[in-house]
Amino acid sequence: MDEQILYYTNKFRQSKGLKPLQLDETISQQARRHSRDMANGSTGFGHEGFEDRVANVSRKMGRVSSAAENVAYGTLDAEAVVNGWIKSPGHRRNMLGDYTLIGIGTADKGRITFFTQVFIKQ
Repeated sequence: MDEQILYYTNKFRQSKGLKPLQLDETISQQARRHSRDMANGSTGFGHEGFEDRVANVSRKMGRVSSAAENVAYGTLDAEAVVNGWIKSPGHRRNMLGDYTLIGIGTADKGRITFFTQVFIKQ
């Protein structure tokens, strides 16, 4: 599903004249961990620990000049979750932001999927 989320995210960005984001495994590891933590209840739904995720990326990849994060959950497919973010002003702003890299992670809890996108500009 991560590749599909990337596809719809980049399709939206390109429709606005922006360059596509590059999927990065180091960032995706942080996104997957956050989705997993939300799914298993070890952290609440939201952005708790975002600064730590960015710091972990910075330690592994070098300086991060800006970062943002989108989260969602539900019985959604990739297109539906991206469309939901597009309709939300804050999430939309993140998707259209001046970022070059993205990490995507999902985790399931029963029929519910938890989604995380982490946007990075170095």
